[in-house]
Amino acid sequence: MRNIALRCANCGIELVGDYCHGCGQHVAEANELALRPLARRFGDELLHLDFKSVRTLLALFNPGRLTREFLNGRRRPYLSPLKLYFLAAAIFF
Repeated sequence: MRNIALRCANCGIELVGDYCHGCGQHVAEANELALRPLARRFGDELLHLDFKSVRTLLALFNPGRLTREFLNGRRRPYLSPLKLYFLAAAIFF
């Protein structure tokens, strides 16, 4: 717990713990913004396979499905387009 009152950088609500109770954003500590933790987080996000990754990769075998799902607003079950791009690039290389 923090002694001083901080505000969330995303929505401006006063923070009580490590996460904002308004938007859910994690409070970044100074050491989290260093190069090594950022690179580790990027690698984890990129290479960590979960159900979203598997569901997205399977949907790629049905042409146009991801586009239809994205345009219809069903984005939560699938990876974001940027994460999908980086995953495809990592698999390719």
